[in-house]
Amino acid sequence: MTSASDLLAATDAAILKTLTAQEYDAPGGRRKQMAKLSELKQFRRELVDEVANASGGSMCSLLSLGDAT
Repeated sequence: MTSASDLLAATDAAILKTLTAQEYDAPGGRRKQMAKLSELKQFRRELVDEVANASGGSMCSLLSLGDAT
């Protein structure tokens, strides 16, 4: 199973991708759409809470991850 920390890192990467290319044409005439930024931000908040609760730390211990918003 993927840990909350791993999911948080992947969510941060997805947010950065969403900020640069929300929707684009893929080869073969297909269109690709990234996840909605608002949904990613909500998921990130949930993961930050989960990581903080699992590690017994405070939100201050997560500031090194940066805030993609």
